[in-house]
Amino acid sequence: MSRTFDIFPEGRQFRPDGRCRLVARYERRDGTRVADTGELWYEFEAWPEALDAADADPFLMLTLPMAMEEARELRVDGAVSRSLLANLSDFRDYWCGIAPLRYRPVGFAASLCRDDAGDHPRPGAVALFSGGVDAAFTYWRHRHGLAGAATQTLRQGVFVDGFDRASFLRRDGT
Repeated sequence: MSRTFDIFPEGRQFRPDGRCRLVARYERRDGTRVADTGELWYEFEAWPEALDAADADPFLMLTLPMAMEEARELRVDGAVSRSLLANLSDFRDYWCGIAPLRYRPVGFAASLCRDDAGDHPRPGAVALFSGGVDAAFTYWRHRHGLAGAATQTLRQGVFVDGFDRASFLRRDGT
């Protein structure tokens, strides 16, 4: 039986309070049966100019740890950058290697791959934080130029509550 985690980006929504969201729906499927549905979103005070409302990259990054923990193939009905797909393969392999009892190697795909090889690189990078020492070390290493050729100028940090335990979309609280 095929177990999947399907993501359906819906674009941006503007709220009455002036905030805006990048929104997607998800479905967890067990074969042909829909086991669970819900909504994923990122909320902003104002729409970030660099963010394309059709970009599904943020949702793929958000859900991959859960899909790995639940052994579900991850499918995105939207546009994802080719470089993100390549980098997430390394991310997946790393976590499956250090925590094989918790994370399983799963496939992931998008209905449309953007070829971003010719894009102009954005100056700097974003670091994900979950409150642990890994992100603090990542910041310190890049801030002091200790990542060798991979050193990036970190422009922003994104705090993701539960990133390290991938349980924030479960209804049962586990």
